[in-house]
Amino acid sequence: MMKQPKTVHQLERVKQINEFLDVAYKDYVAARVLLLADLLPQGAVLASTAIEKYIKAILAFRGNVSHGHLKAAQFNALKNFDPQLGQQINAQFIDLLHKSYRLRYLDDLAPGFNLVIADREFLAELDWTAMTIHARFHQTVNGQTVESTLTRHMAAKDQRLLDLNHVAAGIAKQDFIAMVPQRVYAIRRFADGTHMESSFTITPRPSDGAFMRPGNVPNGDGRGVFLGFTGVEPSPVEPPAPAGAPP
Repeated sequence: MMKQPKTVHQLERVKQINEFLDVAYKDYVAARVLLLADLLPQGAVLASTAIEKYIKAILAFRGNVSHGHLKAAQFNALKNFDPQLGQQINAQFIDLLHKSYRLRYLDDLAPGFNLVIADREFLAELDWTAMTIHARFHQTVNGQTVESTLTRHMAAKDQRLLDLNHVAAGIAKQDFIAMVPQRVYAIRRFADGTHMESSFTITPRPSDGAFMRPGNVPNGDGRGVFLGFTGVEPSPVEPPAPAGAPP
């Protein structure tokens, strides 16, 4: 005898959607705080879990249950359910979020693993993706709109959400990204089991939307690596000490 498919009562589904949205938003805000504190890999990990839960909220709305961390099958299901949104979301950003989740344990990274995170570009894409998905959900009770935590934080001018948020400020994404130099984090795991992390600043530029850049690529001469961007600003040089000064 075939098993009957499980059913989800409407109230249960709404509860599940709200739980995903609540945790997704909290992860999103926590990711912003870390990114703005120049903790790029830590912020990227939480950004990954935030977008994962936002996507799961969409799938729960459809009545689907998806287990596990952010993966291609979840994004493909989103595109099938909402093709317009699927076309708007940068697929390479989703790929980078998927890779970023592995930064929790650097010793477990496979040889050849590498990625690059540019702070303003990453933050801008995160803000657009999270706020665009969140805005698709509207809840009413007895005909009255229920405010989300995001809406309340917007009204309260919560800087954890609003600080350098181009979406909330109404600034075009490319204009925001190209305003000032960016801080960049790059990492690569080498075949011998060692890994190299780099942190540097690049000159202002718009984004090309290509988030899957190679990072810390060996030059081939054994003398250096390509960090992942051209136009790296030189580090400030300390002035020479006056003659006779103590070392």
